[in-house]
Amino acid sequence: MFLTFFPLVPLALAGGILFRNRILAYGVPVAMIVCKSFFTDFSIIHLFTLLPLLAAVFGIRKALALKKTSVAHLAGYAVAAILGYEIFSSFGVWLMGNCLAGYSAIYPHTLKGLIDCYAASLPFTAIHFLRDVPLGVLMMSGALFFRKKYAVAILPKCSCERS
Repeated sequence: MFLTFFPLVPLALAGGILFRNRILAYGVPVAMIVCKSFFTDFSIIHLFTLLPLLAAVFGIRKALALKKTSVAHLAGYAVAAILGYEIFSSFGVWLMGNCLAGYSAIYPHTLKGLIDCYAASLPFTAIHFLRDVPLGVLMMSGALFFRKKYAVAILPKCSCERS
């Protein structure tokens, strides 16, 4: 159960900032989902959680290239990433019928079933917003600090940055 509530979005965003190398930056969310699948039954739902994390990494790396890294921008990126994650992963739960492999479907494939699925996810969405927005801003700020102060010499540059 702990891995279900692991702060995936803040870690993905921080990894997208910290690692200049694209393989490392995109590897953070992939590694988290692979690790999660070792401790839970692998399900196609893992792909519905991986795709928005990869999109979050893509977005934060584009924002870095545009030099939009104020605290307000970081909070906006965290909110957008969490919202995208919640929308996409809840859609996956509805589409697959459940969030665990091998279990019977909870939500019928109807509009009412989709609405019920999103309604049932609201408490989790609230928890993710309350926890992950501040944590995301903190982790992204820390990654920016580390990257500016220490990582220039030890981590390779990514192609998204202009010298």
